[in-house]
Amino acid sequence: MTQIIFHIAAIACIVYTVCRFGLFIHKRMRKNKNIGKHVHVPPPETSGKAEPDTWEDTACTSALKDVINTSSIQIVEDPSYRTTYLVNHPIGNRIQVYINRDSYAYIKRFLAVVAPETSMSGYVSTIIDEHLTKYEDEMSELYTEAINKPL
Repeated sequence: MTQIIFHIAAIACIVYTVCRFGLFIHKRMRKNKNIGKHVHVPPPETSGKAEPDTWEDTACTSALKDVINTSSIQIVEDPSYRTTYLVNHPIGNRIQVYINRDSYAYIKRFLAVVAPETSMSGYVSTIIDEHLTKYEDEMSELYTEAINKPL
């Protein structure tokens, strides 16, 4: 009798595991299908990574160089807001950050109406990448000054 109960329990565990695994695979496939649907790849002549002319050998510029090289900054000849910021591009190697709730709500409303295919993370990442590129020299200066202060 005990052996029959054991076999029934084992079969139930196997059936449960197979069902959960099948559900996991189904959800993963559906998620991948939805992600790939809305990705916009810019034309090759307008995309590229921002590379400054020179890089100094300080810790700050090295860190900024890593950030800029791993990002997907888009260089566009047309300086319009739509072509600079409202282009959806996939972002790999993400990390979580927090922004003000009001800013989040504003950006969410704005993107939903103006560019629904653009992800919030892509939009915010583009803004941050541009800021780091634009103020790289000043940030390096501040960083060097802070490190070189005597005790």
